[in-house]
Amino acid sequence: VTFSVDGGFAAGVTLSAGVASFTGPGTLSPRVHTIAASYNGDQNYRFASYLGFHTVSVPVFPTGTTLTVTPANVLTSQTVHMQATVTATGNTPIGYVTFLDGGQTLVAIQLNSSAIAYFDTALLSEGSHSIVAEYDGYTSQNSYNPEVISPSASTPATATVSDIPTVTTLSASSATPTSGTVLTLTATVSSTTGTPFGGVTF
Repeated sequence: VTFSVDGGFAAGVTLSAGVASFTGPGTLSPRVHTIAASYNGDQNYRFASYLGFHTVSVPVFPTGTTLTVTPANVLTSQTVHMQATVTATGNTPIGYVTFLDGGQTLVAIQLNSSAIAYFDTALLSEGSHSIVAEYDGYTSQNSYNPEVISPSASTPATATVSDIPTVTTLSASSATPTSGTVLTLTATVSSTTGTPFGGVTF
């Protein structure tokens, strides 16, 4: 029996108990292929052939995305560290991960060679933040080895940002100023956590 794929010779197999088997190559491109098997016949049996169609689909690899946010509780202006890890059943995922805060995009980061994306920020506002990492997925444009890596999203992780309490005191250079004298006002801002910065409005 002669086997052919898309009109090209693939293999010649000798019948064994009336059966000829052929395992095709694993490199067929994703499309519809024409498969033919032709029996050459002999002095007792006539020639016969069979034509069939075989569809090769682009492989689709599911993924999973996990997210860690540390520390979970910070003060205003302190840094929150985010790490998204993408795993797949096929090749190592490539592409981008988008970090979102309550549905609002924070940033899109390209995965490194270990399929991990890192993002640090000290700009989260006061309050509770629901952080999600979304892997955008990837479609290979290589016609010889195409693949689709499916998108996925992490479960939400919470980061809580608290205001740093401050105390502001005001003092004057004189408690009993007279007309025409210069009065100096001094505002002192203190905190139990670090040294406050910014401005004071008089």
